[in-house]
Amino acid sequence: MRPIDISNRERERWNQQRRAAMSIADAAREADVGRDKIYAAIRSGDLIAKKWGRRTIIRADDFDRFLDELPLLELGPAE
Repeated sequence: MRPIDISNRERERWNQQRRAAMSIADAAREADVGRDKIYAAIRSGDLIAKKWGRRTIIRADDFDRFLDELPLLELGPAE
């Protein structure tokens, strides 16, 4: 499967529509993982989260950096 190729213009438009920060639940939904995985990444120091009153928020830039730094999937040869 090839990665989706989008133009710089489309990427810029998408980035402008995106919020500056998100909740734990929003980050989990966007990455298609459970909230526990997001909290584990925060606890390990891999994902930066901030407190705003009682809310825990993740800046979109920090979330993108976290996703970019995940290891690549390496599959062995097909049998």
